[in-house]
Amino acid sequence: MKRARAFISGATALLLLFGCVCVGVYAEEAEDLPLQVMETASEFAGGDGSEADPYQIKTPQQLMLFAACCLDWEMRGCSYILMDDIVFNDVDDISLVEDLSSLYGWKSTGYYFSGTFDGNGHFISGLYIYPNADNSSIVCGFIGDADGAVVRDLSIVNSCVDTAGIESVDYIGAIVADGVDTVIENCASDAAIRCDGLVIGYVGGIAGSLRRGSAEECEFTGSIALQDCASADVGGIVGFASGLDVISCSADCVFSEGENAPTNIGGIIGYCQPGPDSVISGCVSYSDISVTASSLGGIVNTISLDQYMEYDSDAGMVYQPVSLRIEGCRNEGDLYTEEGTISYTPSGGLVGEVFSPYDREVGPGSLVMEDCENNGAVTGVQCVGGVIGQISSAYGMVTISGCVNNGAITGESYVGGIVGQADPSAVESTLSGCVNHGAVYASNAAVGGIMGSYGIFSLYVKAESCVQLAILDCVNDGEVSSEQGILGTGAFWAWPTR
Repeated sequence: MKRARAFISGATALLLLFGCVCVGVYAEEAEDLPLQVMETASEFAGGDGSEADPYQIKTPQQLMLFAACCLDWEMRGCSYILMDDIVFNDVDDISLVEDLSSLYGWKSTGYYFSGTFDGNGHFISGLYIYPNADNSSIVCGFIGDADGAVVRDLSIVNSCVDTAGIESVDYIGAIVADGVDTVIENCASDAAIRCDGLVIGYVGGIAGSLRRGSAEECEFTGSIALQDCASADVGGIVGFASGLDVISCSADCVFSEGENAPTNIGGIIGYCQPGPDSVISGCVSYSDISVTASSLGGIVNTISLDQYMEYDSDAGMVYQPVSLRIEGCRNEGDLYTEEGTISYTPSGGLVGEVFSPYDREVGPGSLVMEDCENNGAVTGVQCVGGVIGQISSAYGMVTISGCVNNGAITGESYVGGIVGQADPSAVESTLSGCVNHGAVYASNAAVGGIMGSYGIFSLYVKAESCVQLAILDCVNDGEVSSEQGILGTGAFWAWPTR
């Protein structure tokens, strides 16, 4: 095992930077990664670290100084700005480099960066990013931990994010690994993200996890490779989104898997826990996704309408009902999953699964989907839909209106042009003004042009508490077929399951 370490003028450094003191050690450590250590500059190109006059970064060495300052609790809130494009490793394609000893490494920053990093329209090229295990959670990203930060106008290109075989890496993202109350805007990346041996992790092309804040006008065009991952929530933009707004983001990435598949993959978001008033608007996925034994969603894989919890120093734990609006989103990629180690694999052209538990402290959560469109083929096993694969919402109100499916929808059972399968809920839900143009096929049972199956009972809701799903002004003109089982009457709605 080789370890590479960098110190700022010794084991402990004290840098006087335009009147500000940066104290810390930026230690580069990577298990089995024989990376070189970039020299750290003694000062920035200018600025005083304030919002009005941020520290100026012009060289790779000054970028290392930014990482060092992130270790200092007083410096973590400073502002930084790129004044030029930064080439950290000058190679044609860093993902193809086999001799890592020829590369300089970038250890994910730590200690909850809370300042502003302004890319100023510039790019950073040639980063080889590996995990930071200095905090309670292990992070892997250009900025490892962020709390109340702003990252804007930055591109990370020709770079690699590598978990280095560490099984307990929690958060992986090219721009930010784990962010709280953080805003990421107008950022892009084409990084190659490699996740090997994750036990439980959150992986995103831009951010692994974002809790509160927003991601706006971000783009990911890289790749995400998952090898032997027991469980992971993966998104083209964000792996785990909690109380987050995601606006006008797009992804066109390559997903690949090894022996064990991740549990959730979404073209934009892997797992979404909305806040009291969350929005996903104007997002587009162009990614073709083909995996084994995974649930899939063209925009979002899993949406939880469970109650939102926040801790208040005076009131203690505060519970609020959640609300999510998805509007004007589009999936252009083909989605494919087949049965592997698990058979339960809901897949949807826009959303894989929506669920909400019955037991809760506050009223029902809600999901509103408006004017969304799926143009990709969706092939799955059970609960396959052109818009949503499964609605398992015992105490959530789901309203879908004006959504269109144009892709071919194929599965074994519970297959629908708009919704694959839905369970009854204790609050009324509505499906209105939706149109299916795609062919719908099930090799086994329960297939319909609009909905494949609607359960007549629920394990979570008493029969007397159930209300019906209202289907209004929906149109199917796609061909509906099945080798066996039950077709929807008039190619509209399959007979309820029993």
